[in-house]
Amino acid sequence: MKKIILIFTLILFTFFSYSQDSKGYLGIGIGLSIPGGEDVKDVGYKSGLSLNLLNAGYLFSDSFGLTLNWGGTASSSKNDCDDCTYALGYFSIGPLIRVSAGESMTIDFKPQIATTSAQFENLLVSGDKWTASTTGFVFGTSLNFGKEKGLGFSLNADYVASGKINEYDLNNGNIVVVSSPSKVSAFTVGAGIMYRF
Repeated sequence: MKKIILIFTLILFTFFSYSQDSKGYLGIGIGLSIPGGEDVKDVGYKSGLSLNLLNAGYLFSDSFGLTLNWGGTASSSKNDCDDCTYALGYFSIGPLIRVSAGESMTIDFKPQIATTSAQFENLLVSGDKWTASTTGFVFGTSLNFGKEKGLGFSLNADYVASGKINEYDLNNGNIVVVSSPSKVSAFTVGAGIMYRF
């Protein structure tokens, strides 16, 4: 993953050095998260919060580029387990495909490979913490308002999914192998602001 980040950074600096019209952006976002996956459905987690702490991208042409995202979701249980929480974090990178949606709007499609981390707290007993990291994917879309440099606004919908979870780290050190591996996911909808440069 470090090599991917290094390559992404070098590509951005190369294009910033030679481009008259920069087509990069940095943004953040917030929204609603709808948890999914077998482990999540068994406990009955309700909709929660989604945060996109880094939404970066660069277009090499009018319609193709590269995107990098870092974010996470959090939900609590709607059943008897008042303290049960579920979180899914991700760091992802992939192509950015942009299509025009009128004079002042664009739509971005962002299929990405991701490093995901799922965490369940207070699942069986108070104070327990189940954590698993896998390679997963993110499929993101954005409706962007405005095309000019400066501040912009977007509406976003993303689907984040882990790979198969074969084992959990229980309370930072005890590895628990699961009998039937499963995946966890989240569907998010929200809004974001970005700075285009």
